[in-house]
Amino acid sequence: MRNDINVTPLVDVCLVLLIIFMAVNEKLQRGMDVPLPGTRHHAIQTDTGQPIVSVTREGIYWGRERLRGTDELKRRAVEARGRQTEPIHVKAGADLLYGEVYPVLIALKEAGSPGAELATQELKDAP
Repeated sequence: MRNDINVTPLVDVCLVLLIIFMAVNEKLQRGMDVPLPGTRHHAIQTDTGQPIVSVTREGIYWGRERLRGTDELKRRAVEARGRQTEPIHVKAGADLLYGEVYPVLIALKEAGSPGAELATQELKDAP
């Protein structure tokens, strides 16, 4: 008779948890996955739950929902204005020109948004 520990149930549970984590992980990220421009002096802030607008080559997104244009963005920002006092978080792709992001910022201002924060990614210095 052997007195070894049976690790098979433990491995099974770990694999199930890994699969659950992989499936849920994408849903936990707010906004679209956008390659952000890099900055050297990066301010780290905690997520306050403010709305996220993502601007990519494919279009404008409110959270993960694609908008038809700046008119729909204005409508969403007006609806959100009454519920929040934080600036709207704007994630604009690093491959976009400022002229492609500017209409989004103007639409948010015209909608009476309390402001806009542009998202960046901290540049890591190579060792």
